[in-house]
Amino acid sequence: MKNFFKIWMAALLLVGAVGCEYDDDELWDKVNDLEEQVQQNKETIATLQALVEALNQGKVIMNVEQTEEGYKLTFSDGSTVVVNHGKDGQDGQNGQDCDSFFQSVVVTGDSVIITLSDGRTIELPLMQRETAIYATGSDGTQGVYWRNGVATVLKSPISETAKWTRGKAITVVDGDVYVAGYETRTVILWINGEPTALTDNTVDVSVHDMAIVGNDIYIVGAYNSDPVYWLNGEMKTLGSMGEIRSVEVDGTDVYMSGSDNGMAVYWKNGERVALSTDPWTYADAYGISVADGNIFAAGYYDSEAATWLNGTMTQLTNDWNYAQCRCCMISGTDYYAAGNDGYNPVYWINGTMTTLETCNSFGTVIGIEQVGDTIYMNGICDNQAVIWVNGEKQVLAEATTGPSAYGLYVVEEIVE
Repeated sequence: MKNFFKIWMAALLLVGAVGCEYDDDELWDKVNDLEEQVQQNKETIATLQALVEALNQGKVIMNVEQTEEGYKLTFSDGSTVVVNHGKDGQDGQNGQDCDSFFQSVVVTGDSVIITLSDGRTIELPLMQRETAIYATGSDGTQGVYWRNGVATVLKSPISETAKWTRGKAITVVDGDVYVAGYETRTVILWINGEPTALTDNTVDVSVHDMAIVGNDIYIVGAYNSDPVYWLNGEMKTLGSMGEIRSVEVDGTDVYMSGSDNGMAVYWKNGERVALSTDPWTYADAYGISVADGNIFAAGYYDSEAATWLNGTMTQLTNDWNYAQCRCCMISGTDYYAAGNDGYNPVYWINGTMTTLETCNSFGTVIGIEQVGDTIYMNGICDNQAVIWVNGEKQVLAEATTGPSAYGLYVVEEIVE
């Protein structure tokens, strides 16, 4: 720092000596470069101190995010450190080409290794994660939910057996497992396996989907043949002679899709939007997905699989083969729908159909999700409750009494 001020004073004296005719741009550029170097040194020292402190305190790196000039590390206590490996060294592999104190950052399976310009290294542990695949439905004898294939029984709140319980939708929030479903005429919400009845077992009910946003829990279905949803346990009716099949929250807007008086519809914040208008041609919107202002719904119209993009219908089949879409999603510029064509589980990408497999009695896809580059689907094939991971089938349960996988949720979880 003292050398910097000596250079700065010398620069001022030189400018005064030569008068106004002297071009001092080059000299001021050098002064500015020195100021920048001083600031960079301060930042480097602060980063190094934070890394050593994290090492000494046993902090674990929770997330690694690559930036244009390095990496942003997020630790288990919420603190962050940005490690810049220089502008000229590209990958930071050649220390001579790198203009930073930090030569490279390498992410391994269980640690992050930071190499300094003198060759020394700092190694910090990286939090281990695994992909957890949750599904819910029935194993053929009772209601269950699965985590990576291991089943947990969904207990009944009204009887001593779980024989008639069924899980229909599942999600995980902060490690807590939420399942929405029913038993005969009772709508049930399970939280970590503990049931709460939302209806009194007096009229026919159905449950299809669930969404949790903050402290609000939305469950959608039907009550006495009317399309309804429950918000934190309180039932609200949106129409008559129909069902709400799907719910999705986009920002502050809540979208639901299904049927009302025989027509395919969706609701935005409770306001009804018709997707079909002829009550004599049966239609239903089983799934809805919203992204970048586009509203994509999927279902069936007059016994043929159909999708609606911003209200415009596309019929995906035309063979009277009992085809329908049961779910949908938007992924970038691609529009996915999935369901069945006849007895076989299928999916469509931008209208092009792919058959997952041939089932002898009946098969369908009921849900679809994407995590990273992996596509997950759940459903039924003959006497099996199944999931498909990038098209490869995994059997959750097999029984002659009709197992099913109705709900799906995939999340990256921390390995304890």
